[in-house]
Amino acid sequence: MTKKQITKSMGYILIIVLIIINVIGCKKIDKNYNKVIKSDDNLSNNIGQLINEKNIELQISEDKSNYYLATEEFSNRIIELLSNFYLVEDPLKIHNAKSESYIILNFMGYDKIYLYLNSGTFKFESAEDIYSIKRLNEKDLQELWCRASLKFIDNQLVYVGFDKSILFETYKYDVDNDNNNDDVYLYYDGAVKLMVNEQIITVSPFCYDDAFYATHSEPHIEYEVKVIFDEKTKCYYFLVCSKAPTCGYTMSCTVDLYQYSNDQLSPVYDFYETNIIVKDYQDDILTLLFEETNSIKSVKLSTEEKKNIDEYIEFLKECENKEFVGLEEWLFCANIEYYKFEDLDNDNENELLTIRNIKGGASGIRDSLISVYDFKDKNNIFVDMYFEREGLYDIEYFKLND
Repeated sequence: MTKKQITKSMGYILIIVLIIINVIGCKKIDKNYNKVIKSDDNLSNNIGQLINEKNIELQISEDKSNYYLATEEFSNRIIELLSNFYLVEDPLKIHNAKSESYIILNFMGYDKIYLYLNSGTFKFESAEDIYSIKRLNEKDLQELWCRASLKFIDNQLVYVGFDKSILFETYKYDVDNDNNNDDVYLYYDGAVKLMVNEQIITVSPFCYDDAFYATHSEPHIEYEVKVIFDEKTKCYYFLVCSKAPTCGYTMSCTVDLYQYSNDQLSPVYDFYETNIIVKDYQDDILTLLFEETNSIKSVKLSTEEKKNIDEYIEFLKECENKEFVGLEEWLFCANIEYYKFEDLDNDNENELLTIRNIKGGASGIRDSLISVYDFKDKNNIFVDMYFEREGLYDIEYFKLND
């Protein structure tokens, strides 16, 4: 090779080196995995747009320098977490959040998000607005993030999810009729979820670790899963129930029913009737319509209850120009306080009974409402409802034998 050729080759090498240096200067390359964190001046900071994304690429940094990729499942889980947001307007909370340490969420095409673990708040790097996550108290997010799990996948550390704690494991069932038993269990990973044959559904989107540990002798929340097989349709149903003591002497319970069919797990019934209408009022008889179950119940009022309602009717006429009959949401039901499984019709199949308090707002009746459900016909799960004053059920026995 001649001196001229050597000089020409060195020139090409120098140009290549300069190109490489220029590329590296424009993009940050993480030393812990070989993906490039892309720089873009047109990044979005629209939270409404982000929470509708699916399977978007996410990189996470806990030390502001080293980024690790998240699986699509974990990316979706983080978006689900952020989707329950509201704008923080308290100046003190805004000031405190900005002084906290944070982790960085780097979604593809979006401005970096600072996630403040101590306060359960977050903001986009380039924006002033701070958002808080609903139903997460202080420290809850920090406890949740302690469950974040990294694993080596193809020789790279990747965020794969939050560690799981089994809450209730059932026997195995062949839910897809392939002659192989499938896993069925309830677990907690920052949310309570039911898994049936690899299909997962969220039962309760937000819980915190302390909810599952004892303060005295009893745990805060107890879960159970009842498995129901429909002989006609050959489908499996899963009744997920929880109970937790409240600040007083009552309980707070949840009841949810899910169906596994065609490799899908889906909710099939709402146990929480809330819309109650005054249907009629004659003498000392109040008739109520429960819209969700299309049930009509008549209640015999006490002298004091009738007096209160008559006074309330006068108030509505004089002050609000409203009629009492037809009034919606005058009455409302509290959360389920107790539930019980019992064979009421001696058919060797347990029915579900739930108890809730029903209240009449500023005036009117207060009573316990017992609802009965039967699962032999999934199209007609609701059976009937009764007020405690009817005397058909001993509420105290119900509670003591819960």
